[in-house]
Amino acid sequence: MSSFVDRIREWIAVRAAKEELRRLGDQEAGRIAKDTGVGISELYQLNRLGHRTADLLPRRLKSLGLDPRDIDNRRPALMRDMQRVCTFCKRHGTCARELARPLEPSERWKTYCPNSATIEALAVDAAEPV
Repeated sequence: MSSFVDRIREWIAVRAAKEELRRLGDQEAGRIAKDTGVGISELYQLNRLGHRTADLLPRRLKSLGLDPRDIDNRRPALMRDMQRVCTFCKRHGTCARELARPLEPSERWKTYCPNSATIEALAVDAAEPV
């Protein structure tokens, strides 16, 4: 039952965020878009998709021994771009199922993840001695 209640709460929060952005108007939304480094249409799309759509990225990074907070601190623009790419990905279900099986590690994510080249480069960078 808790899962159902959580989904209802999430739905309400997403609806509230959509309404809030709509009430701001295009001029203020344009400022927010500029401040966050996205276009206004992309801002509206991100808002429509909800904030939880990029939640798989930190899990994927951790599964590969990478620290999402460290990446965000050292390369915030890169992390923001990876979150944006993750948000628009069409393979959330596949990714979530693979991440739910940590005892069965797979390299299959590299074939569908639009962030795979960036993540692999970060892994190589992290493996190099300082």
